[in-house]
Amino acid sequence: MSTERRVEITGLGKSRGPLNITREQAAQNLAQASKDSERPTPAAVFARLMRRVGINERGWLLEGEGASHLGTIAVKQAMEMAGITIRDVKVMIVATGLPDYLGVPTGTIIANELGGNKKLATMDVSGACPGFIHGLRVVYESMTSPEGYGNPQICVAAEPASKGINPKVPETYVLFGDASGAFVMDLVNVDTSYPKFTFDYGIKPEYLYDLYVPAGGSRKRVDEEVLQNNLDCIVMNGEVVKEVAISCMCEIAESVLAKAKLTFGDIDLFIPHQANLEIIRAVGKKLGISENKVFVNIDRYGNTSAATVPVGVREAWEQGKVKRGNIILGVTFGAGLNYAGAVIPTNGLPDKNEFSV
Repeated sequence: MSTERRVEITGLGKSRGPLNITREQAAQNLAQASKDSERPTPAAVFARLMRRVGINERGWLLEGEGASHLGTIAVKQAMEMAGITIRDVKVMIVATGLPDYLGVPTGTIIANELGGNKKLATMDVSGACPGFIHGLRVVYESMTSPEGYGNPQICVAAEPASKGINPKVPETYVLFGDASGAFVMDLVNVDTSYPKFTFDYGIKPEYLYDLYVPAGGSRKRVDEEVLQNNLDCIVMNGEVVKEVAISCMCEIAESVLAKAKLTFGDIDLFIPHQANLEIIRAVGKKLGISENKVFVNIDRYGNTSAATVPVGVREAWEQGKVKRGNIILGVTFGAGLNYAGAVIPTNGLPDKNEFSV
């Protein structure tokens, strides 16, 4: 057997907003918000909508909490699995659409909460739902480059998505949850016959205004008009996004596997973006992947944006669906519109029976 040092995952972590929002609570909130409209809507209508998209409950952050609160828990858990501390980490990439503060890398806050590391290189990646895969590619390239920052490194998605939704718009209010997922990446001796990390990407800018936040950026700052009209919240054209999401996630799944010289038969687990259950099922069916290989946790998390893939990997590991030596296919889709896919090997993970959850 021939081996070589490769970049692999050695630690997994996740977290979820502490405030549990059930389907019934969300439906009642929407019904209450619609009372002043021309056509008030009963809670049962919203509950049916949530059943259709597959959500039973979600975790939301408390008032005053932000991305760093989620990320700190996930990173701590991932470092514990990897057997390292924050002072060992060379780089931390944080994928988030809603950082604690504009212009401040979220990793500096997370690192400080975990004991501090003044030699840490850190930056945020704003890539919407595919942000974690974008960040993971940055880490991978840094660790495989002779001029990189060394190892170990961390990629974490920290998404307080509930902070960016309009409480009066059912299409987005029913979907999003707050969560974080983290990978510790390090160099591990691996059999050279195993596949490596592989990434692929795409964009559909013609659909930019079908999923975006109108204000809060440099084109339109937050002012009284923005606050009155919730223009700093997510706007989504659901029917268009659904159709394009299915098409793009199938396309990127096929292209990243081809790039890795793999087939769907080589994949042990498929983690599609947890946008809604109808999309998840449609993508799996179109690709011909058996249901027992399609990971689903939208029922308990909702759409957690960039945290979908890393949270899914940690949960699958906890459930025994992922173990050392497996191959995971992750695909995501989000604002921009942009989409991404990754082949994720698990040769550096401890088996569940070797580690106490």
